[in-house]
Amino acid sequence: RALGRIGDARAVEPLIRALGDGYEQVRCAAARALGEIGEVQAVEPLIRALGDGDERVRYAAAWALGRIGDAQAVEPLIRALGDGDEQVRYAAAWALGRIGDARAVEPLIRALGDGRIRHAAARALGEIGEVAVEPLIRALGDWDERVRHAAAWALVKIGQAAVEPLIRALGDERVRREAAWALGEIGDAQAVEPLIRALGDWDERVRHAAAW
Repeated sequence: RALGRIGDARAVEPLIRALGDGYEQVRCAAARALGEIGEVQAVEPLIRALGDGDERVRYAAAWALGRIGDAQAVEPLIRALGDGDEQVRYAAAWALGRIGDARAVEPLIRALGDGRIRHAAARALGEIGEVAVEPLIRALGDWDERVRHAAAWALVKIGQAAVEPLIRALGDERVRREAAWALGEIGDAQAVEPLIRALGDWDERVRHAAAW
């Protein structure tokens, strides 16, 4: 932990060796420290650590790979979206968003159906960009408020490419409040007339979002 905080690259090789320690808390701390140092030479050992028998080590390895941000990790992290531990899946989704590689789009869209991590998948899709607009619009109607907020945030992050789909979404009863909020955050003038019409919506929450 101390070596990770110091951040000196001289610690990388000893920390890589510590990924093989017999004590899982040492392996976990070594993985996190390698992520904090951020050297690319740690990527392959961290990919191997995604197969560790302890879920805390796999979680730390996925997190570290996201921090380093090297595209070598994309395919292994996509496989980690199928891990049996939800925290590992969550870290893998977050890491794929950090790396921002388009290969992760379809697996993350599928992860929008994973009850435990779909809000992390929504945010990751927002980091990757516009190719995921329609799945994110659908996620605005999720029953879980965290997923709705993550999807709205992701669409704001995508920006201009999301404006027309969000305007269409103002006509969808399930998602129109979140769509109005996202359009306000993006701030594109195309949305003015549709939002004026939304001021006449029967739902007070939609009117409030449109006025905002």
